[in-house]
Amino acid sequence: MENIPSILLMIRQRYPDLTSGEKRVAEYVLTNSNAIVKMRIRDLAQACGVASSAVIRFCKEMGFSGYSEFRFNFSAETASAPEPFMLPVIKRGDGTSEIFNKVFTSNINSMYETIQHLDMKQVEKAVELLRSSSRIVLLGTGTSESVAIDGVYHLMQIGCSVSCATNGVTMRTVALNLTKGETAIGISHCGHTRDTVESLHLAHLSGAATIAITSYKDSPLCEKADVVLNVHSDDILCPTDSAIISARTSHICILDALSVSLASCNYDKSITKIHQRNTIIFPSVRD
Repeated sequence: MENIPSILLMIRQRYPDLTSGEKRVAEYVLTNSNAIVKMRIRDLAQACGVASSAVIRFCKEMGFSGYSEFRFNFSAETASAPEPFMLPVIKRGDGTSEIFNKVFTSNINSMYETIQHLDMKQVEKAVELLRSSSRIVLLGTGTSESVAIDGVYHLMQIGCSVSCATNGVTMRTVALNLTKGETAIGISHCGHTRDTVESLHLAHLSGAATIAITSYKDSPLCEKADVVLNVHSDDILCPTDSAIISARTSHICILDALSVSLASCNYDKSITKIHQRNTIIFPSVRD
């Protein structure tokens, strides 16, 4: 799939590094994208409760010379873009039904945006690295721990030599003992998780191939990664941990897709492994 640049996606990715005034502009743009093309700079500044200079700084942080260039490019992008999903905001007083609908919509949007903007050349490189690896280690802690464990299970089913490490000391120890011909996958939503960042860097220094799965492609996790798989998440429009929920869903989906891609590289072997699992392991578990 073509890797199409998105201003909205760029705003979400750069949001953590913006000043408080720039963040207010970013939030307004993300939640009122249809209105921006008709607004003058002072109108936008007034709507955000900031000075016009904050709007200009925001535009420059996004890589534009000023508001006029930003609005022109934003207008062109939104005019040609497909109809977007309605992005939810969790508000005080929302009922259970509303929350369920908003969380599901957030997850659907996260996966849709991820596949729309995922660099398939990086994906193909990741598959090739994993296919030729004698050993795969998944590194993830906190909310990424469950992603790493799930990834190990799926890769193990198709015959990969795979394990995971989910606490700081173990992650660093495993990474330090990796060698050339092996691959480490670091998983972190923010890309700043110290244990994961340092462990992936150690794996790189040890000679192993390194893959980063994160929502922020310019984060420290990506600095020593041979491959970066960038995930979208609704971290502005869904406050609290909803961003992490939607990002985790896309992280799992990426690992699932990598597993299926690897299985397809050696189709007959994978079918045999799945057959063995279904005929040997599952009956004994059910009995």
